[in-house]
Amino acid sequence: MRERWGIPSKYAWLSAFCLYGALLAWSALLAFAIPLLLELMRVSPRLAMLGVLGVLVVPAPVIAFVHHGASGALDLADASGERTRGLLPGASSWWAGVLSWCLLFATSTAASVVLLVIFPPEPEPDVLGVLSLALSYASGSVRTGVHAVVWIVIAAQIYELERRAKKK
Repeated sequence: MRERWGIPSKYAWLSAFCLYGALLAWSALLAFAIPLLLELMRVSPRLAMLGVLGVLVVPAPVIAFVHHGASGALDLADASGERTRGLLPGASSWWAGVLSWCLLFATSTAASVVLLVIFPPEPEPDVLGVLSLALSYASGSVRTGVHAVVWIVIAAQIYELERRAKKK
């Protein structure tokens, strides 16, 4: 059966939903860590910025280890005998982590811009108005649901593109 462009496969959708779950977990980590790092900034700016860097890059290795563990679990059910070896992720798991990390940023940026097209902000002359608009997106409004749908659709499209590029 011929694949149609614009319609992601079930694997792309699954990857997008899993990545959205990772985004939610990472957002919770950020909400916990950033205030602590801001307090640390007063005492030790270098250590605080090292913590910020760590919080920003943590999704890649976490996803790599989850991918490695999931591959090992799936290998147990595989009759071909090919097995994932070792405790540390291999190149394919690290690639999954790095790709997912890049997708977290790219998809979040694209979804935010799409949301600004759907729900354009009112012209505000001051910065506080823009900040209040940004905070309204974080509330439990319809915009949050639309953002989630847009985010998952964009992520699924990118995962599908990556899957098809690997096939060639």
